[in-house]
Amino acid sequence: MSHIAQPTPAQLDARTSLPHASDLPNPSTLETEDSENEQASEKEQDSENEQDSENERDNENDGENWDDGASDISETSTIAYNQEPFASFKEKARSLTLEIWPNIRAKDVTIDRVQGGGFNRIIAITIFESTPKVSIFSRQAISAFLARCLRRPPKNCISTQYILRIPRNHASGMIYDVTTLEYAARCVHFPVPKPITYDTTDQNALGQAYMLQERIPGKPLIDLWTSLNFEQKASAVRAISRIVLQLHGVQNSCAGIISKENTIQDLEEGARLEQLPIPRAFCFVGTEGARTGPTTPQTTRDFLISLCERQRNCSVEKGELAFDDIWDSFSKIINTMHQLGLLPDEDSFHLYHGDLQLRNILAEIAGPTSIKITGILDWDSAVFAPKFMSTRAPFFLWAEEEAHEEDEEDAAALPTDSEKLEFKRIFEEVAGTTFSAFSYLPEYVLARRIYYILTRGVRSGEDIYYAKEIAAEFEMLHPPLL
Repeated sequence: MSHIAQPTPAQLDARTSLPHASDLPNPSTLETEDSENEQASEKEQDSENEQDSENERDNENDGENWDDGASDISETSTIAYNQEPFASFKEKARSLTLEIWPNIRAKDVTIDRVQGGGFNRIIAITIFESTPKVSIFSRQAISAFLARCLRRPPKNCISTQYILRIPRNHASGMIYDVTTLEYAARCVHFPVPKPITYDTTDQNALGQAYMLQERIPGKPLIDLWTSLNFEQKASAVRAISRIVLQLHGVQNSCAGIISKENTIQDLEEGARLEQLPIPRAFCFVGTEGARTGPTTPQTTRDFLISLCERQRNCSVEKGELAFDDIWDSFSKIINTMHQLGLLPDEDSFHLYHGDLQLRNILAEIAGPTSIKITGILDWDSAVFAPKFMSTRAPFFLWAEEEAHEEDEEDAAALPTDSEKLEFKRIFEEVAGTTFSAFSYLPEYVLARRIYYILTRGVRSGEDIYYAKEIAAEFEMLHPPLL
């Protein structure tokens, strides 16, 4: 099947390109998912009563989704993103599944909508194992019938679940996403999505680019949070704090994104990087028109100064305002922090997820006082960044409800809510004194705000206002000498 992305001749020395669809195992030979998983329990159906099962699955897919608001979500997404309605799109997804695995039957595939984000449309695919037809009076058939009535899968029902990600805009960054996931899986000790195959073209049954991943069990922690008791939430805070430390522990002498040119051996030994693309549209890597290139070891100061100059030069070449005053003020702040010893030359660069929020953390309730983190999603914006970025506290765990996820103004403040105060204390206990100091130091909080503008560019009047606000706040911390 030529549409599946394959290595170029120069990449046949074990590049990170994923297997051809014809090389993939038949889902019926894969290990079964845990039948106690709540989502699987609602979706899996026994395939022995063929026609009834097929009708039942289709009816269930049309009227039921991963959350109660999915129908509204689908209608809203169709309008907001000018995307094809789910009713017709799901048949294309089914055809794509049969194209990837030609040995399975259409009746053994169910397609469900999942709430996507601003960058990707998300579709859930479940493939059921075909079983021999048996008498309707057999013990097996009766068990399957009762299971359907109780909305539970029979014990012998085997299914495999996948997530189909369809980029809403730029597909050119998908190979970077695949490579980043392959790298992350090798250097962290918590689950990340495993890519199965992908296609950056529209030459497939879907008619557009896609990535197929194994589905990780669990629910987004943001959906579970209000139903958790204090002990379970505290368990989640400890687990998330350890994840932050794990990411911080992955280091590189260079800054940048995981290069799409990595071989499997490269990923095993530490990965080659590319410069951060400039301009970088929101959190996309590989954005069309973005400029990047190989990286070389450099100091944190030199890296940040180079971003100032690259943003300035990019604006000039495009005939846009250069915002010299912004880049000059940022360069001055960077040099001052270097002189103060806040940006040591010996510092490495650290793996920074870029979007570690409750919505991207999957979890399951493990017991009355604990939860289990089952996976971390959304690695699109993961990079090797300065140390002050990877020491950013997960303050969303104790911030006020209305706080913006990038606004660290109150990260170091003591919450008035006793429960949130304890969550902050747990993070500091797990992270340790030195790490916490990096998290809360005002200069590093401002440095993170500078980094956001340095990597995204000046896109609006609001960015200009924030840049001036950053300069004013730093001047209050370190007044210029008269």
